[in-house]
Amino acid sequence: MKKLYEIVKERFEKQNELSQKTETFKKEQAKLKSEIQELLRLENVAQNGLDLDKVQIAEKLIRISGNPFGKTSDVTQFGGVVIAECAIVDIAEDCKKMRTQFFGNKKYESFYQRCDCKYGYGPAHGSIVDRIGLIDTSHQFTDDEKDACIYYIKNYNAIKEALCNTQQK
Repeated sequence: MKKLYEIVKERFEKQNELSQKTETFKKEQAKLKSEIQELLRLENVAQNGLDLDKVQIAEKLIRISGNPFGKTSDVTQFGGVVIAECAIVDIAEDCKKMRTQFFGNKKYESFYQRCDCKYGYGPAHGSIVDRIGLIDTSHQFTDDEKDACIYYIKNYNAIKEALCNTQQK
């Protein structure tokens, strides 16, 4: 026959064990769901007629967020060139600028402005909303990798749309 304290102790241990196993399950479930979403996204990219190989190569080399085609309020300073075009030219020229900085746009109060920053830094005022940068600034790009990154930037909206279509399923 079990004593009351033994029952309480064993119940407490079982509750802890259940809690730990539930947490482990939730982590594994989230990981698998994330992997499934990524695979669905890649399926959609391929089904939309995009070059899957180039997309996968570029995603290992560059990081894009926000709207790289956004036209900022300070168009005269940068000649009306959007950060996507700046990044494309820079990649073609062996990433001379992007080795030390990313191309970006920021929002500050009611302004939408161009703001290129060194990696690890941001604007003094406002926050970066659009950016294109390298994942590894020391990586030396091959010609095929340059082509893949340029292709990715030029098709970014279609690739992003494939992600949106995946999330709706």
